[in-house]
Amino acid sequence: MPIDINEKKDRIIGYLGNLFSDREISYHSGSSSGMGEWFLSFESSEFKILVYHDRGGSEYIEIFSKIRTRPGAHLNSCSLSLVRAFIEGREKQATFKNLKEEAEWLFENQAKIFDHLLLNSEELKRWSAKLTKRCSK
Repeated sequence: MPIDINEKKDRIIGYLGNLFSDREISYHSGSSSGMGEWFLSFESSEFKILVYHDRGGSEYIEIFSKIRTRPGAHLNSCSLSLVRAFIEGREKQATFKNLKEEAEWLFENQAKIFDHLLLNSEELKRWSAKLTKRCSK
């Protein structure tokens, strides 16, 4: 059965509509595969939010700063669970019960999260790489 991307988009907008309107973030694109995974992209001039559903059924949010640290530099992104763990000083990646809880946490903590200096920081990149390496062992 095909995945209805518009249904998924409407669900995410239901979770984050106020944040999207406050920060001038709009729907950009979406895609799905025959294996059950899908993603949605929402963007403003400064940030990009990707919402994923993987083959295993996990759903999660990733956030990008579209402000580059230098010309030609990669866009830096991080899953919201890693950003949360970093901000809270956790030793393990934060977990959310579901996508709605993750979206609510993003809305409640948007002042901290929508920060180019945080998302582009070398400290976050190094910490994230170290944590994900630890998690994969």
